[in-house]
Formats: sequence, C-alpha cells, structure tokens
Amino acid sequence: SPLLHWMYVALMWKLFGKTLIVSHLALLPFLFGIAWEYYKLSKRFLPGNIIPYTMLLLLIEPTFITQCVLMGYDVPMLYFFLLALNSLLSEKGLTYIIAFVLLGLSSARGILMDVSLLLIHLFLSVCFSKKIFFKEIIRYIPAMIIIGGWAFYHYCRTGWFFINPAPYIISDRKIVPLSMMIRQCAYLFWYLFDFGRVFIWLFIFIGVCFLRHKQIIKTEMLILITIIACPLLVYIIFFSSLSNPVSHRYLLNLFLLSQILFCFIVYNFFTKKIKFIFVPIIIFLITGNFWLYGGGFSNGWDSSLKGLFYFAPRNQMIEFVKHEKINPHEIGTKFPLYHDL
Repeated sequence: SPLLHWMYVALMWKLFGKTLIVSHLALLPFLFGIAWEYYKLSKRFLPGNIIPYTMLLLLIEPTFITQCVLMGYDVPMLYFFLLALNSLLSEKGLTYIIAFVLLGLSSARGILMDVSLLLIHLFLSVCFSKKIFFKEIIRYIPAMIIIGGWAFYHYCRTGWFFINPAPYIISDRKIVPLSMMIRQCAYLFWYLFDFGRVFIWLFIFIGVCFLRHKQIIKTEMLILITIIACPLLVYIIFFSSLSNPVSHRYLLNLFLLSQILFCFIVYNFFTKKIKFIFVPIIIFLITGNFWLYGGGFSNGWDSSLKGLFYFAPRNQMIEFVKHEKINPHEIGTKFPLYHDL
C-alpha cells in the first residue's frame, strides 16, 4: 500500500488546504527531481548535443506525462528509483541507501524495484567493476532493517503487509498455472511495446543485433542493457506468477531507461540519420496516447492521455444514474467505474 505517499499528500493538505491545486503542487518537487535525475543519467551515457532529444522523449512519454497529470504515486517511486540508480553509478553510498530505503517504503512495487537495484549492483560489481559483491552488500543492512521494521509495524497495525487481504484485491493475488504465467508474460511485453514504444524497442533490437554482428558493442551500451534487463527480469518473475492484472505504469522506469538506450544507439551508430529517426518516433509516441483496443483488451486509461476524456462522460453517467434512481449495484461495468459507483 502506498501509505507514505498518502501521508505526504495529507500533510500538504494539512499545511496548505485540501484542494486540487495543492495536490498537484505537492508532486512538483518529484517531477523536477525526475527531470534532473533523468538528465544526469542521460548525460552519463550521451554527449550534450543529443540530450535535448532525450529530454523531449521524456516530455512526450505517454505513461509518464499521464501519471504526472493524475498525480499518481508512481511519480515519487520513479524519482527514488532514478536517484538510487544515479547514486549507485556514481558510488554515492549514503544517497543510494536513503533513496533505496524510501523506494522500499513507498509500496510493494517499490520493494520489487529495490530487488532490481540489488541485481543491477550485483551485475555491475561482478561483470564491470570486478568487485567482490559480498563486501558491497554490507551497505544494505541498514536499509533491510528499516524496511523490515516498517513491514513489521505495518503488519502489527493492519494484519498484513505485502498482499492486501481485502476481498476485491486478494482475488487478484493468487499464484497462476504455467499457461497463465505465459499469458501474463505476453501481456507484460505488450504493455512494454504499447502506445508507440514498439518502434523504440524494435530499433533497439535491430541496432543491438547489428552491432553485435559487427562486434562493435560498447561498454556503456552493455551497462545500459544491464540496468534495463534486471528490472525486466524481476517484473517477469513476479508479475507473471500472479493473477493480478499488469498495468503500463508498473513499467514506467523501463520506458525511461529504454529511451536513453535508444538515443545511445542512434547517436553512436546512426549519427547522420538522427532527425530522420526521431521524427517518426515522436509521432508514434504522441499518437500512441490515443490508441484504442476492443475485445476486452486493456486500454491503459491511467497510462495514456486518452484517459483525460473519461471524466466528463463519467460525471454525466453518474448524474443519469441518480436522476433515474438506478441502483448502482445493479449496473454491470468495468474498471475504474466499479470503484467510483
């Protein structure tokens, strides 16, 4: 449960008033923080003249900008992840531990992101820095104690920690058979490629295969692939094992990391075609906000800007239900309406 996020918002309401504008302004520090950490991460792998392209991709990333508008708790989580990742790459131990702890305290998915950071640290230490990882693991002891203490306190107060026992939630937290695991994994990759991102990943795949064939793979690219592959592996193992529906926003950190890898490949190996490549990618990402699917497939209403058009019809429908004195419990509908009525 993102309890810390709601505690933070409640504090802002207490100090400045319970208004919509306060809720939006409360997230501004995290938005600026994401932009700064994303810029620093891009600058670590890219030269200055392509950074504007990378920042533009951030500003038009469908799920990111939608979560910014909706004030989702994924925004602080994304900031803590980027802060921790930059601190890990810069070997800023204290900052890394603070960001690691705050990420783990954010929600259950924050703990999964902590696990992915641990894997990233392991692979970078063993494969690139040639350090003994067991010496590095000591720094995680304070973080484990704090997160474990919070988990114990949460359990004592609520009777649960990782999986909410509420009837409408626990039904989606069951271990699924192998056939369903494969299906869940397919959904996860679909969300990874959705809203125009398929062309970014396709370009990355073709670029990596081409460069591997030419044997001109750079160390920086291998590091980028590592920091993308570790969270993806954790997500595949966890999300595909449970019946819980996967959402686009669960993969938000992968969307941003893939943009940096995409820009790295474009700059280093297709320098003369930068504009030719970026123009269609920008068009695909912008128009991706309005991709619609039928047949019961997820449209990611909280992960693309088409969700903004949801609220006016929703209010009209609620007024109609009230005017006609229809019992809301007799209405058949889908998420998110069944939570609102």
